[in-house]
Amino acid sequence: MNFNINHIFTIVFISILLYSCKTEKKDKNADQIKVDATGYHILGTMKNASDSIWIYLGTNKEKDSAMVIEERFEFTGTVDEPKSMYMHSKDYKQGFVLWVENQTITVNIENGNLNKAVVVAGKTHKESEILTSRKKDLNKEYDELIKLLQTQKGSKKYLDSLSKRGKEIFRQKDSITKAFIIEFPDSYVSIAHLTYLKSEISRKELARLYDPLSENIKNSKDGQAIKYFLSLPEPPKIGEVYIDFELPNPEGSLIKLSDKKRKYTLVEFWAAWCGPCRKTNPELVMAYKKYKDHGFEIYGVSLDEQKKNWVKAIEKDSLPWTNVSDIKGFETYPALIYGINKIPSNFLIDEDGIIIAKNLRGSNLNDKLKELFQL
Repeated sequence: MNFNINHIFTIVFISILLYSCKTEKKDKNADQIKVDATGYHILGTMKNASDSIWIYLGTNKEKDSAMVIEERFEFTGTVDEPKSMYMHSKDYKQGFVLWVENQTITVNIENGNLNKAVVVAGKTHKESEILTSRKKDLNKEYDELIKLLQTQKGSKKYLDSLSKRGKEIFRQKDSITKAFIIEFPDSYVSIAHLTYLKSEISRKELARLYDPLSENIKNSKDGQAIKYFLSLPEPPKIGEVYIDFELPNPEGSLIKLSDKKRKYTLVEFWAAWCGPCRKTNPELVMAYKKYKDHGFEIYGVSLDEQKKNWVKAIEKDSLPWTNVSDIKGFETYPALIYGINKIPSNFLIDEDGIIIAKNLRGSNLNDKLKELFQL
Protein backbone atom coordinates (compact mmCIF):
# COMPACT_ATOMS: atom_id res chain seq x y z
CA MET A 1 0.00 0.00 0.00
CA ASN A 2 1.38 3.44 -0.91
CA PHE A 3 1.14 6.48 1.36
CA ASN A 4 2.44 9.98 0.81
CA ILE A 5 4.97 11.35 3.30
CA ASN A 6 2.45 13.45 5.23
CA HIS A 7 0.29 10.40 5.86
CA ILE A 8 3.32 8.45 7.05
CA PHE A 9 4.35 11.05 9.64
CA THR A 10 0.77 11.47 10.82
CA ILE A 11 0.53 7.74 11.46
CA VAL A 12 3.94 7.69 13.15
CA PHE A 13 3.14 10.45 15.63
CA ILE A 14 -0.29 9.04 16.45
CA SER A 15 1.45 5.71 17.08
CA ILE A 16 3.92 7.40 19.43
CA LEU A 17 1.10 8.84 21.53
CA LEU A 18 -0.68 5.51 21.75
CA TYR A 19 2.57 3.72 22.47
CA SER A 20 3.47 6.10 25.30
CA CYS A 21 0.17 5.47 27.06
CA LYS A 22 0.52 1.71 26.82
CA THR A 23 4.18 1.52 27.86
CA GLU A 24 3.64 3.75 30.87
CA LYS A 25 1.03 1.30 32.12
CA LYS A 26 3.21 -1.71 31.32
CA ASP A 27 6.19 -0.33 33.23
CA LYS A 28 4.22 -0.84 36.42
CA ASN A 29 3.67 -4.50 35.53
CA ALA A 30 6.79 -5.39 33.61
CA ASP A 31 6.56 -9.03 34.55
CA GLN A 32 3.06 -9.45 33.13
CA ILE A 33 2.39 -10.32 29.52
CA LYS A 34 -1.11 -9.63 28.30
CA VAL A 35 -2.78 -12.22 26.09
CA ASP A 36 -5.06 -10.65 23.52
CA ALA A 37 -7.14 -12.90 21.27
CA THR A 38 -7.68 -10.05 18.82
CA GLY A 39 -4.04 -9.80 17.79
CA TYR A 40 -0.40 -9.31 18.73
CA HIS A 41 1.24 -6.09 19.89
CA ILE A 42 5.03 -5.95 19.78
CA LEU A 43 6.41 -3.11 21.90
CA GLY A 44 10.05 -2.43 21.10
CA THR A 45 12.73 -0.26 22.64
CA MET A 46 16.03 0.44 20.90
CA LYS A 47 18.43 2.17 23.26
CA ASN A 48 21.02 4.61 21.91
CA ALA A 49 19.52 4.44 18.42
CA SER A 50 18.96 7.36 16.09
CA ASP A 51 15.45 8.30 15.00
CA SER A 52 14.15 7.12 11.62
CA ILE A 53 15.91 3.73 11.70
CA TRP A 54 13.62 1.10 10.18
CA ILE A 55 13.02 -2.30 11.75
CA TYR A 56 11.53 -5.14 9.69
CA LEU A 57 9.38 -8.09 10.72
CA GLY A 58 9.05 -11.10 8.44
CA THR A 59 10.44 -11.71 4.97
CA ASN A 60 9.27 -11.73 1.37
CA LYS A 61 5.59 -11.01 0.80
CA GLU A 62 4.67 -10.92 4.52
CA LYS A 63 7.24 -8.31 5.53
CA ASP A 64 6.13 -5.48 7.84
CA SER A 65 8.18 -2.45 8.93
CA ALA A 66 8.29 0.11 11.71
CA MET A 67 10.29 3.29 12.25
CA VAL A 68 12.23 3.89 15.46
CA ILE A 69 11.12 7.19 17.04
CA GLU A 70 12.51 8.28 20.40
CA GLU A 71 14.07 4.83 20.82
CA ARG A 72 10.72 3.06 20.41
CA PHE A 73 8.90 1.09 17.74
CA GLU A 74 5.92 -1.22 17.53
CA PHE A 75 4.21 -3.81 15.37
CA THR A 76 0.59 -4.95 15.45
CA GLY A 77 -1.27 -7.68 13.61
CA THR A 78 -2.96 -11.04 14.02
CA VAL A 79 -1.89 -14.65 13.59
CA ASP A 80 -4.14 -17.70 13.30
CA GLU A 81 -1.69 -19.70 15.38
CA PRO A 82 1.77 -19.08 16.91
CA LYS A 83 4.15 -18.16 14.14
CA SER A 84 7.92 -17.88 13.85
CA MET A 85 8.96 -14.49 12.47
CA TYR A 86 12.30 -12.86 11.74
CA MET A 87 12.91 -9.33 13.03
CA HIS A 88 15.82 -7.76 11.23
CA SER A 89 17.63 -4.74 9.84
CA LYS A 90 17.08 -3.63 6.28
CA ASP A 91 20.20 -5.40 5.03
CA TYR A 92 19.47 -8.59 7.03
CA LYS A 93 22.93 -8.38 8.65
CA GLN A 94 21.33 -8.23 12.08
CA GLY A 95 18.26 -10.04 13.27
CA PHE A 96 16.64 -12.67 15.43
CA VAL A 97 13.72 -15.09 15.39
CA LEU A 98 10.76 -14.62 17.70
CA TRP A 99 7.57 -16.60 18.06
CA VAL A 100 4.58 -14.32 17.66
CA GLU A 101 1.26 -15.05 19.37
CA ASN A 102 -1.81 -12.85 19.82
CA GLN A 103 -0.62 -11.04 22.92
CA THR A 104 1.71 -8.29 24.06
CA ILE A 105 5.37 -8.98 23.28
CA THR A 106 8.29 -6.82 24.40
CA VAL A 107 11.59 -6.49 22.56
CA ASN A 108 14.53 -4.65 24.14
CA ILE A 109 17.54 -3.81 21.97
CA GLU A 110 20.71 -2.21 23.37
CA ASN A 111 22.94 0.02 21.25
CA GLY A 112 21.06 -0.87 18.08
CA ASN A 113 22.34 -4.50 18.17
CA LEU A 114 19.44 -6.70 17.02
CA ASN A 115 21.55 -9.82 17.43
CA LYS A 116 21.40 -9.40 21.21
CA ALA A 117 17.74 -8.47 21.58
CA VAL A 118 15.94 -9.53 24.75
CA VAL A 119 12.44 -10.84 24.01
CA VAL A 120 9.65 -11.37 26.53
CA ALA A 121 6.87 -13.27 24.79
CA GLY A 122 4.52 -16.19 25.28
CA LYS A 123 4.66 -19.94 25.84
CA THR A 124 5.86 -20.81 22.34
CA HIS A 125 8.77 -18.38 22.37
CA LYS A 126 9.87 -19.66 25.78
CA GLU A 127 9.85 -23.20 24.39
CA SER A 128 11.95 -22.04 21.45
CA GLU A 129 14.47 -20.52 23.86
CA ILE A 130 14.71 -23.86 25.67
CA LEU A 131 15.63 -25.64 22.44
CA THR A 132 18.08 -22.88 21.47
CA SER A 133 19.82 -23.09 24.86
CA ARG A 134 20.26 -26.84 24.45
CA LYS A 135 22.10 -26.28 21.16
CA LYS A 136 24.06 -23.22 22.31
CA ASP A 137 27.43 -24.92 22.80
CA LEU A 138 27.16 -26.88 19.55
CA ASN A 139 26.21 -23.74 17.62
CA LYS A 140 29.20 -21.90 19.09
CA GLU A 141 31.53 -24.75 18.16
CA TYR A 142 30.08 -24.89 14.64
CA ASP A 143 30.57 -21.14 14.11
CA GLU A 144 34.23 -21.44 15.11
CA LEU A 145 34.66 -24.48 12.89
CA ILE A 146 33.28 -22.62 9.86
CA LYS A 147 35.74 -19.77 10.44
CA LEU A 148 38.61 -22.27 10.41
CA LEU A 149 37.34 -23.95 7.25
CA GLN A 150 36.99 -20.60 5.46
CA THR A 151 40.68 -19.84 5.98
CA GLN A 152 41.60 -23.07 4.12
CA LYS A 153 44.75 -23.19 6.26
CA GLY A 154 46.17 -26.54 7.26
CA SER A 155 46.65 -29.95 5.74
CA LYS A 156 43.95 -31.76 3.80
CA LYS A 157 43.70 -34.25 6.63
CA TYR A 158 43.10 -31.43 9.11
CA LEU A 159 40.46 -29.72 6.93
CA ASP A 160 38.73 -33.06 6.32
CA SER A 161 38.59 -33.63 10.07
CA LEU A 162 36.91 -30.24 10.49
CA SER A 163 34.32 -31.13 7.83
CA LYS A 164 33.71 -34.47 9.51
CA ARG A 165 33.18 -32.75 12.86
CA GLY A 166 30.78 -30.29 11.21
CA LYS A 167 28.61 -33.16 9.99
CA GLU A 168 28.71 -34.74 13.45
CA ILE A 169 27.55 -31.46 14.99
CA PHE A 170 24.54 -31.47 12.67
CA ARG A 171 23.72 -35.02 13.74
CA GLN A 172 23.99 -34.05 17.40
CA LYS A 173 21.76 -31.03 16.90
CA ASP A 174 19.18 -33.19 15.13
CA SER A 175 19.23 -35.61 18.06
CA ILE A 176 18.58 -32.72 20.45
CA THR A 177 15.70 -31.58 18.26
CA LYS A 178 14.14 -35.04 18.16
CA ALA A 179 14.38 -35.34 21.95
CA PHE A 180 12.73 -31.92 22.27
CA ILE A 181 9.85 -32.96 20.00
CA ILE A 182 9.19 -35.99 22.17
CA GLU A 183 9.40 -33.92 25.37
CA PHE A 184 7.14 -31.12 24.05
CA PRO A 185 4.32 -32.82 22.08
CA ASP A 186 2.02 -29.78 22.40
CA SER A 187 4.47 -27.21 21.05
CA TYR A 188 4.36 -25.33 17.77
CA VAL A 189 8.15 -25.29 17.98
CA SER A 190 8.11 -29.09 17.81
CA ILE A 191 5.98 -29.23 14.67
CA ALA A 192 8.04 -26.46 13.02
CA HIS A 193 11.28 -28.39 13.53
CA LEU A 194 9.65 -31.66 12.51
CA THR A 195 8.65 -29.93 9.27
CA TYR A 196 12.31 -29.07 8.70
CA LEU A 197 13.33 -32.67 9.40
CA LYS A 198 10.67 -34.36 7.29
CA SER A 199 12.80 -34.68 4.16
CA GLU A 200 15.94 -35.53 6.12
CA ILE A 201 14.64 -38.60 7.94
CA SER A 202 12.82 -41.77 6.93
CA ARG A 203 9.01 -41.85 6.77
CA LYS A 204 9.10 -44.43 9.57
CA GLU A 205 11.02 -42.13 11.92
CA LEU A 206 8.87 -39.17 10.89
CA ALA A 207 5.74 -41.10 11.84
CA ARG A 208 7.34 -42.13 15.14
CA LEU A 209 7.89 -38.47 16.05
CA TYR A 210 4.56 -37.27 14.64
CA ASP A 211 2.18 -39.80 16.17
CA PRO A 212 2.62 -38.75 19.86
CA LEU A 213 1.96 -35.06 19.12
CA SER A 214 -1.18 -33.50 20.60
CA GLU A 215 -4.31 -33.22 18.47
CA ASN A 216 -3.98 -29.44 18.66
CA ILE A 217 -0.55 -29.58 17.03
CA LYS A 218 -1.58 -32.23 14.50
CA ASN A 219 -4.43 -29.94 13.42
CA SER A 220 -2.08 -26.97 12.95
CA LYS A 221 -1.04 -25.86 9.48
CA ASP A 222 2.32 -27.64 9.71
CA GLY A 223 0.70 -30.65 11.36
CA GLN A 224 -1.72 -31.11 8.49
CA ALA A 225 1.12 -30.70 5.99
CA ILE A 226 3.09 -33.50 7.63
CA LYS A 227 0.01 -35.72 7.72
CA TYR A 228 -0.35 -35.18 3.96
CA PHE A 229 3.38 -35.80 3.45
CA LEU A 230 3.13 -39.13 5.27
CA SER A 231 0.35 -40.19 2.90
CA LEU A 232 2.57 -39.73 -0.18
CA PRO A 233 4.55 -42.54 -1.82
CA GLU A 234 8.22 -42.96 -0.99
CA PRO A 235 10.52 -40.94 -3.29
CA PRO A 236 11.63 -43.04 -6.27
CA LYS A 237 15.29 -44.06 -6.36
CA ILE A 238 17.74 -44.38 -9.23
CA GLY A 239 16.69 -47.42 -11.26
CA GLU A 240 13.01 -46.99 -10.43
CA VAL A 241 10.14 -45.56 -12.51
CA TYR A 242 9.50 -41.82 -12.11
CA ILE A 243 6.25 -40.47 -10.65
CA ASP A 244 4.29 -38.25 -13.02
CA PHE A 245 2.83 -34.86 -12.04
CA GLU A 246 1.56 -31.65 -13.58
CA LEU A 247 1.95 -27.96 -12.73
CA PRO A 248 1.00 -24.67 -14.43
CA ASN A 249 3.37 -22.76 -16.69
CA PRO A 250 3.63 -18.93 -16.40
CA GLU A 251 0.51 -18.59 -18.59
CA GLY A 252 -1.48 -20.85 -16.26
CA SER A 253 -1.72 -23.92 -18.52
CA LEU A 254 -1.24 -27.26 -16.76
CA ILE A 255 1.60 -29.27 -18.27
CA LYS A 256 2.37 -32.85 -17.31
CA LEU A 257 5.92 -34.10 -17.07
CA SER A 258 4.89 -37.08 -19.20
CA ASP A 259 3.74 -34.70 -21.95
CA LYS A 260 7.24 -33.27 -22.27
CA LYS A 261 9.26 -36.46 -21.74
CA ARG A 262 11.62 -37.34 -24.56
CA LYS A 263 14.57 -39.71 -25.03
CA TYR A 264 16.26 -38.19 -21.98
CA THR A 265 14.56 -35.64 -19.75
CA LEU A 266 16.18 -33.62 -17.00
CA VAL A 267 13.76 -32.48 -14.29
CA GLU A 268 15.40 -29.41 -12.75
CA PHE A 269 14.31 -28.03 -9.36
CA TRP A 270 15.36 -24.41 -8.86
CA ALA A 271 14.12 -20.95 -7.77
CA ALA A 272 14.69 -17.33 -8.68
CA TRP A 273 16.08 -16.58 -5.20
CA CYS A 274 18.58 -19.46 -5.33
CA GLY A 275 22.05 -18.10 -6.19
CA PRO A 276 23.65 -21.47 -7.07
CA CYS A 277 20.64 -22.28 -9.29
CA ARG A 278 20.97 -19.06 -11.23
CA LYS A 279 24.72 -19.56 -11.53
CA THR A 280 24.29 -22.96 -13.20
CA ASN A 281 21.46 -21.90 -15.53
CA PRO A 282 23.86 -20.82 -18.33
CA GLU A 283 25.41 -24.32 -18.28
CA LEU A 284 21.96 -25.87 -18.62
CA VAL A 285 21.10 -23.56 -21.50
CA MET A 286 24.26 -24.61 -23.34
CA ALA A 287 23.54 -28.32 -22.77
CA TYR A 288 19.93 -27.88 -23.88
CA LYS A 289 20.89 -26.16 -27.13
CA LYS A 290 23.53 -28.79 -27.87
CA TYR A 291 21.34 -31.86 -27.32
CA LYS A 292 17.70 -30.79 -27.77
CA ASP A 293 17.59 -31.85 -31.43
CA HIS A 294 18.88 -35.29 -30.42
CA GLY A 295 16.12 -36.01 -27.92
CA PHE A 296 17.08 -34.04 -24.81
CA GLU A 297 14.47 -32.09 -22.79
CA ILE A 298 14.52 -30.04 -19.61
CA TYR A 299 11.43 -29.64 -17.44
CA GLY A 300 12.05 -26.83 -14.96
CA VAL A 301 10.19 -26.90 -11.63
CA SER A 302 10.43 -23.65 -9.68
CA LEU A 303 10.17 -23.64 -5.88
CA ASP A 304 9.44 -19.93 -5.80
CA GLU A 305 6.68 -18.36 -3.73
CA GLN A 306 6.29 -15.20 -5.79
CA LYS A 307 5.26 -15.55 -9.41
CA LYS A 308 6.67 -12.23 -10.58
CA ASN A 309 10.17 -13.19 -9.39
CA TRP A 310 9.92 -16.58 -11.07
CA VAL A 311 8.79 -15.14 -14.41
CA LYS A 312 11.43 -12.40 -14.28
CA ALA A 313 14.16 -14.99 -13.67
CA ILE A 314 13.00 -17.10 -16.63
CA GLU A 315 13.23 -14.05 -18.88
CA LYS A 316 16.54 -12.79 -17.50
CA ASP A 317 18.26 -16.19 -17.71
CA SER A 318 16.65 -16.94 -21.10
CA LEU A 319 15.41 -20.39 -20.15
CA PRO A 320 13.98 -21.90 -23.38
CA TRP A 321 12.49 -25.11 -21.94
CA THR A 322 9.15 -25.79 -20.24
CA ASN A 323 8.96 -24.02 -16.86
CA VAL A 324 6.25 -24.80 -14.31
CA SER A 325 5.37 -23.82 -10.73
CA ASP A 326 2.38 -23.52 -8.41
CA ILE A 327 4.25 -20.97 -6.24
CA LYS A 328 4.16 -23.19 -3.14
CA GLY A 329 7.89 -23.32 -2.51
CA PHE A 330 9.15 -26.57 -1.05
CA GLU A 331 5.57 -27.63 -0.29
CA THR A 332 4.79 -28.14 -3.96
CA TYR A 333 3.71 -31.72 -4.75
CA PRO A 334 6.70 -32.74 -6.92
CA ALA A 335 9.20 -31.49 -4.30
CA LEU A 336 7.42 -33.58 -1.67
CA ILE A 337 7.17 -36.78 -3.70
CA TYR A 338 10.79 -36.58 -4.84
CA GLY A 339 12.14 -35.65 -1.40
CA ILE A 340 13.62 -32.34 -2.51
CA ASN A 341 15.00 -30.49 0.53
CA LYS A 342 17.62 -28.34 -1.17
CA ILE A 343 18.19 -26.75 -4.55
CA PRO A 344 19.48 -26.89 -7.17
CA SER A 345 18.46 -30.54 -7.51
CA ASN A 346 17.59 -32.63 -10.54
CA PHE A 347 17.02 -36.13 -11.83
CA LEU A 348 17.40 -37.59 -15.30
CA ILE A 349 14.87 -40.04 -16.76
CA ASP A 350 15.16 -42.10 -19.92
CA GLU A 351 12.53 -42.78 -22.58
CA ASP A 352 11.23 -45.77 -20.57
CA GLY A 353 10.56 -43.53 -17.57
CA ILE A 354 13.43 -44.92 -15.48
CA ILE A 355 15.42 -42.53 -13.28
CA ILE A 356 19.02 -43.06 -14.37
CA ALA A 357 20.85 -40.28 -12.50
CA LYS A 358 20.39 -37.53 -9.90
CA ASN A 359 21.93 -34.15 -9.13
CA LEU A 360 24.06 -33.83 -12.26
CA ARG A 361 26.02 -30.55 -12.30
CA GLY A 362 28.71 -29.01 -14.49
CA SER A 363 31.13 -31.52 -15.94
CA ASN A 364 29.14 -34.43 -14.49
CA LEU A 365 26.10 -33.40 -16.53
CA ASN A 366 28.16 -32.80 -19.67
CA ASP A 367 29.94 -36.14 -19.34
CA LYS A 368 26.66 -37.99 -18.80
CA LEU A 369 24.96 -36.40 -21.80
CA LYS A 370 28.01 -37.01 -23.97
CA GLU A 371 27.94 -40.66 -22.93
CA LEU A 372 24.22 -41.02 -23.60
CA PHE A 373 24.09 -39.24 -26.95
CA GLN A 374 27.60 -40.29 -28.08
CA LEU A 375 28.25 -36.99 -29.81
